[in-house]
Amino acid sequence: MTEISGGEFTQARETNLANSLSGKIAGVNATSLATGAGGSSRVVIRGNGSLSGDNQPLYVINGMPIDNSTPGGSPTTGGGGQNVDRGDGIGGINPDDIESISVLKGGTAAALYGSRAANGVILITTKKGAVKKGIGIEYNSTATIDQVVDYTNWQYQYGQGDGGVKPTSQAQAISWGRRSWGAKMDGQPYISFDGLQHPYSPQKNNISNFYNTGTTFSNTVAFSGGNETTSFRASLADIDNKSILPNSTFNRKVANLSLSSKIGQRITIDALAQYNLEKAHNRPSAGDAPGNPNWSNYMIANTVDVRSLSPGYDANGREIQWNETPYASNSYFVVNRYTNDDTKPFYRSVWHQI
Repeated sequence: MTEISGGEFTQARETNLANSLSGKIAGVNATSLATGAGGSSRVVIRGNGSLSGDNQPLYVINGMPIDNSTPGGSPTTGGGGQNVDRGDGIGGINPDDIESISVLKGGTAAALYGSRAANGVILITTKKGAVKKGIGIEYNSTATIDQVVDYTNWQYQYGQGDGGVKPTSQAQAISWGRRSWGAKMDGQPYISFDGLQHPYSPQKNNISNFYNTGTTFSNTVAFSGGNETTSFRASLADIDNKSILPNSTFNRKVANLSLSSKIGQRITIDALAQYNLEKAHNRPSAGDAPGNPNWSNYMIANTVDVRSLSPGYDANGREIQWNETPYASNSYFVVNRYTNDDTKPFYRSVWHQI
């Protein structure tokens, strides 16, 4: 068993609490999908225990096991644009509300919680009120900036084309949309996928030209107080994210209330309630087929400016094709027309009588 304090999770804050476990506890590996601020996390304790089943641990918050599944199923399986990551259960916990996290590994966990704990247990205890004079106020604010870091150094000697030949027609340019095996770049005009002439020159900034600088602002305010018989803590958190992906946003509000009352010498009642409201616009797809907005940015021929694909659709609203297969989507079409919206309210409550 390993225990760490809640303060460890408010420094270099992650939007999904589970991602913060990586590197803090021996034997615990946490990885996130590249699906934005509202995405899910995969946590494995002491390696995979099954070749076919779910290897993630059981999460227990204040003594109550929670459902950590992803709505709509796994975002890494299925077909094309259906692979949208709508987040998991642990992602709805506000790090500022955590008192401590304990990790149970191996047989101990299974003995306490049964077969669901075969892959270990992560026990989370949230903060409560304390005896103090007056009302205590806590405020925590975090700002995070995200930028793309993979600027792969492609070859820029030979341009779009195949067999050492550059495109000479629009149809040929579309057919060779993902191929940079053409003639040597000479800066002369050539026919591109849009039927227009463009210079046969290297386009080295396609990644930075498409993605934005992402921002995440997290704010939590909490009030607490109490006396010898009754204590309370109430908090309200807001996470607002604008993704590096154009036209993609995420917002989560978390309200948490903890009450503790001592009745007589032998009875203590603890009550906890949490309400979450998530709103997401244009969550990115994790699949490798239609609906993935990253296709053209990394696969487009090296003499084509990715911005020439904008807005991604023609006057009739149809996707502008830039390569030989419809599976490699036009990124601008995905972010502008292949959109999705979801609202996820969530409520959790538990009370104990001791």
